[in-house]
Amino acid sequence: MKLLPLVVLVLAACNEKPRQAPAAPPATGSGSAVVAPAGSGSAGSAASVANVAAADDLCRIGMDAIDHASCGSAAGQLGAARKSLETITATVQSTGTTDPHAYEVSCARLVDALEHDAKKAGCTITLDAGVQARVGKLVDEYYGQRTPVTPTGDAAADAVITKVAAMRDAACACKDQACIDKVDEQLVTIPAMPANASAAARDLATKLLDDASRCAQRAKLK
Repeated sequence: MKLLPLVVLVLAACNEKPRQAPAAPPATGSGSAVVAPAGSGSAGSAASVANVAAADDLCRIGMDAIDHASCGSAAGQLGAARKSLETITATVQSTGTTDPHAYEVSCARLVDALEHDAKKAGCTITLDAGVQARVGKLVDEYYGQRTPVTPTGDAAADAVITKVAAMRDAACACKDQACIDKVDEQLVTIPAMPANASAAARDLATKLLDDASRCAQRAKLK
């Protein structure tokens, strides 16, 4: 989804740097999304995930699934996915994280994208039913996040937010890339945020864009 032009459009008059959206995962073999490390904190002050048992660590489970995948000549296409899993695990274990759940969600998203890419590459990976159910629950939780829309008291800013929210809702109703492409056409109908819009209005618009971005990622994995 071409969200960058909309981010620039809605936040054009903002004097402060827009809040960065959740990182989109690097592509594995087919362009699916994989997420960067989430919730990492400073060494010494963060709760380490090193105590997570290997049997419960979804990143490690994903790496093991890749190591035992049946791909033939396509095996190299899963290399980027394994590297992402390795990077998240190494980063969290070396620096710790204040949010183990965010780490688990990041790993679940990677494993979910891995399954998608493996199928497209003609690979066979094995994940037991319990792991698949756990991954599905975490991924649904992540992609199901929706920012509530509440009036800011600024009529002009709220009018823009209403349009952004409608675009977000349309994106989140999409089930495939073709639908997302149609939603992209709504971008030109959304006016710029008023120059004097409050920080709260800008923050709300950005969060709605984050929602739309997540939904676009989800549609690509359908």
